[in-house]
Amino acid sequence: TLNSGVIPNKNYYYITHGFGYTKVLNTNDNLRQELEIFVPNEESFKVLNFRIKNLINEDRKIKFVVYIKTVLGEDEYLTNGNLKVEKQGNCLKIKNAFREECFESRTMFITSNLKINSYTGDKSNFLGNGDILNPDALYKNLNNSSGLGKDSCVGIEFVLKLSKLEDKKFNIVIGEENSENKI
Repeated sequence: TLNSGVIPNKNYYYITHGFGYTKVLNTNDNLRQELEIFVPNEESFKVLNFRIKNLINEDRKIKFVVYIKTVLGEDEYLTNGNLKVEKQGNCLKIKNAFREECFESRTMFITSNLKINSYTGDKSNFLGNGDILNPDALYKNLNNSSGLGKDSCVGIEFVLKLSKLEDKKFNIVIGEENSENKI
């Protein structure tokens, strides 16, 4: 398993901004990495398109970890501990449990065409004894906890297998809807 860490490397980052999108290119640890981010017009979700090319003649297994500090409400401090993460199929649904009881609730969702290997709604499970630059999530599976009553976040672990010289594309979609039926 490759661990490049989360600290930006010293190689060049090529960043392109266009009408409605941003693209970032970088090469590190014999991986060519490309990320394109855009929000479709009149939609309530963001698309992150990734392309990773293995530049060596060896099979590789990469742990890919995503961390999102989520606020579903007016203030991070007021929503902290009230967020509940649930997995349905290959989609994580995040709700504010307090707002669900008192107000019209919106549901955040995160999905991918990569299998979600593990997840957490608990920031202490994600960070462990580490910090945001070197979280324990890089070295262990997450606990699949809803995180309700805990310091809130959304942490997701994916495992990406690349064959020799393989060029692989995958995406992550992050959004919010008024009704779960639209997800």
